[in-house]
Amino acid sequence: MRFFLPAVIGVLPLVASQFQTDLYSRLTSLKELAELDREWTARKLRQSLIVYVAVAAICTALLPPTVPFIYGTEYEASADLLYILLPAVFFQAASRPYDAIFRALGMPYFAGLILGVATIVMAIGTVLASFQQSVLGVALAVLVGYSAGLFTASLLGAMKLGLKPIACLLPKPGDFGEICRQLSAAVRTVK
Repeated sequence: MRFFLPAVIGVLPLVASQFQTDLYSRLTSLKELAELDREWTARKLRQSLIVYVAVAAICTALLPPTVPFIYGTEYEASADLLYILLPAVFFQAASRPYDAIFRALGMPYFAGLILGVATIVMAIGTVLASFQQSVLGVALAVLVGYSAGLFTASLLGAMKLGLKPIACLLPKPGDFGEICRQLSAAVRTVK
């Protein structure tokens, strides 16, 4: 039971790798960027964000209350930090499909730039929080840092693909139906 939380959070890379694989294989098969189906790419980026936000919301709602049960009451105070750190982890992971885009376009240094932005924001926030000796402040710095990384990824990704950033971030009604169809198809193949 002690490894329940890390195991649940450990599933996230599997979700991320599927979106990355789809984007990377589609983009590397192009002879030039002019052939890119921009609507398909924007839709996949929106759908990946929807999945990450949904999983983050579920984990944030369900996992922190289980900390005392799994780890004991002496860790109960740490559950409050999970309300901040769990979304931060998912925001960091939500920028991963953009890594695949940048690698496919021959610009892997952009992935480093995204991580650099997140790290700088986290470092500044951590220094400011350390003056107050606030663990909660450090957790907030991590959340803001990874949010800044995701924002940077969406801006750079959209610019490099010739898309409007809003087209990659705001879900459209059809995105939810397509995600449900994909999940249903995946469940049928498992049976």
